[in-house]
Amino acid sequence: MKTLFTKTLIVITLLFISINTVSSQVPQAERDALIALYNATDGPNWTNHFNWNTATTVNNWHGVTVIDGHVEELHLGANGLSGVLPSDLEDLTDIRIIDLRSNQLSGSIPVEIWNLSSLINIKLSDNQLTGSIPIEIGNVSNLLVLDLSVNQLSGSIPSEIGNLANLSTLSLFSNQLSGPIPPEFGNLTNLGTLYLMSNQLTGSIPPEMGNMSNLGIMLLWVNQLTGEIPPELGNLSNLQTLRLDRNQLTGTIPPELGNLANLHELNLFDNQLSGSIPPELGNMTNLSLMWIQQNEFTGTIPIELANLTNLTSLELQDNQLSGSIPPELGNLSNLTRMQISKNQLTGSIPPELGNLSNLTHLFLEDNQLSGGIPIELYNLSNLQFFWVQNNQLSGTIAPEIGNLSSLKFLHLDLNEFSGSIPPEMGNLSNLEQLYLGENNFSELPDLTALTNLVPFYIFNNLFTFEDIEPNIGFPSLIYLPQKPIPAIDEVLLQAGDELNISIPVGGSANVYKWYKDNILIPGATTDNLVIANVSGADAGTYFLRITNNLVSGLTLQTEDIEVSLVTLVLGVAEQDYDALVELYNAADGANWTNSTNWLSAELVETWHGVTVVDNRVTELDLFNNSLNGTIPSEIGDLSNMQSLSLRSNQLTGDIPLELWNLINLTSLQLGFNQLSGTIPSEIDNLTNLTHLYLGFNQITGSIPAEIGNLTNLEELYLGALQLSGSIPSSIWNMTNLIYLYLNGNQLTGSIPSEIDNLTNLIEINLSQNQLSGTIPTEIGNMTNLTKISLRNL
Repeated sequence: MKTLFTKTLIVITLLFISINTVSSQVPQAERDALIALYNATDGPNWTNHFNWNTATTVNNWHGVTVIDGHVEELHLGANGLSGVLPSDLEDLTDIRIIDLRSNQLSGSIPVEIWNLSSLINIKLSDNQLTGSIPIEIGNVSNLLVLDLSVNQLSGSIPSEIGNLANLSTLSLFSNQLSGPIPPEFGNLTNLGTLYLMSNQLTGSIPPEMGNMSNLGIMLLWVNQLTGEIPPELGNLSNLQTLRLDRNQLTGTIPPELGNLANLHELNLFDNQLSGSIPPELGNMTNLSLMWIQQNEFTGTIPIELANLTNLTSLELQDNQLSGSIPPELGNLSNLTRMQISKNQLTGSIPPELGNLSNLTHLFLEDNQLSGGIPIELYNLSNLQFFWVQNNQLSGTIAPEIGNLSSLKFLHLDLNEFSGSIPPEMGNLSNLEQLYLGENNFSELPDLTALTNLVPFYIFNNLFTFEDIEPNIGFPSLIYLPQKPIPAIDEVLLQAGDELNISIPVGGSANVYKWYKDNILIPGATTDNLVIANVSGADAGTYFLRITNNLVSGLTLQTEDIEVSLVTLVLGVAEQDYDALVELYNAADGANWTNSTNWLSAELVETWHGVTVVDNRVTELDLFNNSLNGTIPSEIGDLSNMQSLSLRSNQLTGDIPLELWNLINLTSLQLGFNQLSGTIPSEIDNLTNLTHLYLGFNQITGSIPAEIGNLTNLEELYLGALQLSGSIPSSIWNMTNLIYLYLNGNQLTGSIPSEIDNLTNLIEINLSQNQLSGTIPTEIGNMTNLTKISLRNL
């Protein structure tokens, strides 16, 4: 009986061993490791746990691959694993591939995993793993693919990763990794893709990375990297994508990047890079995307970029680029997106851009562009975005704008456009946004066919009620306010004359009200004001105010009309005549070189050097005419004066303060006299001034900071005076300056780097002063400069 029992027990034991061997098909330790994974990661609730933890052979468990009796591959990506990775995984000694990406794994990665010497591919991305990457990772010497991205890993990147000589893909992006990029990465000569973006990496980019000769993709964006871009990156001849954007990189773009002949994408935006764009970038002829916006680049756009004929997207916005848009960019026939807005670009829009037939986005806003919109641009039938707002563009909008059949967003606001909006704009059936505000447009057609239009902005133009009435049905129409209706600014009458002012304004339901000195004139309810036989009581400030019963909220008003009763003396207002007489007497008119008709009975407009328009003196040119004496204060009564030249005479004394009230002056030339005194702060009254010549006098004191308010000034000559103090910083913001002469004074201080703000400057002379310090290198950015004198500073 005992023998029978013993035999039976042996049979049962052998049967159990046989069953256990069949169900495992792998060493027990490997099966146990898988069971440990199943239990640690909530296996019963996996998306697919087919055959797991059953008597079925391990080879039939979902996601497990067994080769030659060992687990070699584990594929459980996006399978609902939740929990921590067990250290038992170290018992999968022959495993080559572990793919557990896109689950809800948490905790740290067991250090034991990095002892799996057969491992060639590990993907743990898109989980919630924490902790650091241990130095033991360098033990996995056969590793080809390492993907730990999109987790919550922290700490530094271990330099031992540089030991993984076979690595072809390294992906650590979207973690919380900090510290520097190890220079040992330069040893990874087989690496093809490097993803380190969206971490908290600091320090500089190691120049050793230029040794990664097989690298095709380098993504380092959204970190806190500093320092300069190493020129050694120009050695990466296989590189196709380089993204260093959204860091804190400084310095210039190394010209060596132009050696990257296979590069398709260059993305450096949102750093602190400076200097000029190297022309060598034009050698990257396979480039399809260049995004270097939101930096501090200066200088001009290199014409060599026109060689990038495969380019589809060019983003240069938010820099400090100057000069004109190279017409050669019209050669970029594959371009779909051009954004060069928010710079300091000047000149006109090149008509050659009309050759970019694939263009869908054209952004030129927030520059200093002038001239009109070239008619060639209206051939861009694929254009969807056209933004040119906040420039100095002028002229009219051509009817050909109706050819832009794909246009969705049109921004023309904050310019100096004038004339009528062509009816053809009503053909733009895809238009969703139309910004026309802050211009001088004067006629608007019925655009109600544009049913997709939201918003529709037309405020601050010269539109009247007849323009707005047909479009009043647009719920998004913003028409408040409009600019004053132009009117004659001054009417000079003599007693007994008739005042007759007509202001025709279209509209079907207009209500007119005339005002004098802000008081309603009873009975004046048409667009025509007539007062017969005027007297002194009729002098004053008039304007017409118009409302409309169909257009709510809008009140149109004319510019002020000054009606003055004057005594005309020889064809000019008495105050002008008296001022000229005072000048003649104060400046020894009897001995002038040419005093033809002065103080004679002839009309003032025939007096030498005097120009009269509408009974007012507008120009006085007595250049080199032997004036000797002082400038009388009555000169300030010539209130319509636009140009005054008393240059090259023998005038003495102070410049009368009243002269600085001549707000219509555009040119003031008092140079080469013997005038004294100081330049007063009131100089900033002359906001229309474009030419100011005070040089070669005996004027003293400092240059008032208020001079910087003369933003229209193009020529400033203050040379050979006796000025002292520093050059006011406001001068370096006078961006319309073309000629600047401050030589031959006693000016002190330094020349600031902001000098390169004067992008239109052609000539500058600061010589023979007492300036100190270094000459700023930024002068090299002033590409329009043809003459510079800094001698004897």
